Amino acid sequence: MRQNNIHPRLIKIIKLKKNRLDMNSLQELTNKGVHPKRYTPEKEARRSRYPMANIAKGNLSPEAKIFTTSLYSEEIPTSVEQSLESKDWREAMKTEMDALRKNDTWESVFFPMKKKTVGCRWVFTIKHKPDGTIERYKARLVAKGYTQTYGIDYSETFSPVAKIDTIRVLFSIAANKGWPLHQFDVTNAFLHGELKEEVYMDPPPGFVKSSNPREVCRLKKSLYGLKQSPRAWFGRFTLAMKKYGNDEEEMTRLRTSLFKDFKMKDLGRLKYFLGIEVLRSKQGIFICQKKYVLDLLAETGMVDCKPVDTPMMVNRRLYMEEEAKLADKGRYQRIVGKLIYLSHTRPDIAYAVGVVSQFMHQPQSSHMEAVLRIIKYLKGTPGHGVLFKANSVSYYVQS
Repeated sequence: MRQNNIHPRLIKIIKLKKNRLDMNSLQELTNKGVHPKRYTPEKEARRSRYPMANIAKGNLSPEAKIFTTSLYSEEIPTSVEQSLESKDWREAMKTEMDALRKNDTWESVFFPMKKKTVGCRWVFTIKHKPDGTIERYKARLVAKGYTQTYGIDYSETFSPVAKIDTIRVLFSIAANKGWPLHQFDVTNAFLHGELKEEVYMDPPPGFVKSSNPREVCRLKKSLYGLKQSPRAWFGRFTLAMKKYGNDEEEMTRLRTSLFKDFKMKDLGRLKYFLGIEVLRSKQGIFICQKKYVLDLLAETGMVDCKPVDTPMMVNRRLYMEEEAKLADKGRYQRIVGKLIYLSHTRPDIAYAVGVVSQFMHQPQSSHMEAVLRIIKYLKGTPGHGVLFKANSVSYYVQS
């Protein structure tokens, strides 16, 4: 009697169904903005009618063109085990640990009775230059602040942040008065805040001493992820800023003082700030978010989409339909949140983003289609932004 006596035609049908299932799985994951490990955009782009290579490069600078080709050049690890396989990521983790030790962020102690520890984890990212090339591999140790308990290991957490309206006003004033814009970066800024509470943290993954299993870290300085870290850093930095005013001589003294108090990097004239690219000329100051748009296209799996001319369909009204198919709520909120931030330099999408923002609580498939249309529009207009003209109180939108 023969083994596996299956008709050849039946085997062919089974293979066809399996291939169809694999393609459906790929489409489902791509719709969620998560590419499977076997997904290779370069191969997919060859089959697409609208590949990333056709992303309206005529409107992009040479640096931005380079960036479009480097989106998938590196894979960011999601675990310590993955990072330890790469020399670059191992060096990044070592650099972070050296900075923490030099800053005297914690002291190693035996775990005290009737106390609890805060967890920690590694977060990995790749720092890019404005032209898209890799600047450095960054590994950051962050505390799991969600495991903290109010009144025990944290109390006050409020810390003011800069509003985008204030930033735009500063750009406008700088363009009108010809003020120079200079940028500095405080290395490991949150590590300079002094902690008032008694906080114990688990040893960093990958750096646990097997000889002392009960040894934990008693934090002396704030750490990324702690609920009180922004407030602690703001209090530390405010003390330094109160000493000086805004004239040229005092600003020079401020710069000297800050470099004494903190480890800082002089980044030169402002070119890239919180995902916003800043270009200056005799006409004024132009701000845009080309890199941010390209990142968004890659994250949503819309790299190969066909561009459209408008962010919304004409005479299209969105509303809540009865018994309509629901969209992925988490993905919808994540994309719309990114579009809201993008609209700070893209007034041309502000109305469309405002409309789709009304359905964050229960998005339907029609609402997701409207969101994806905005992204299709962005693919054809990645370099649009806002121009603050010199010697003028008004600004112009390139759209």
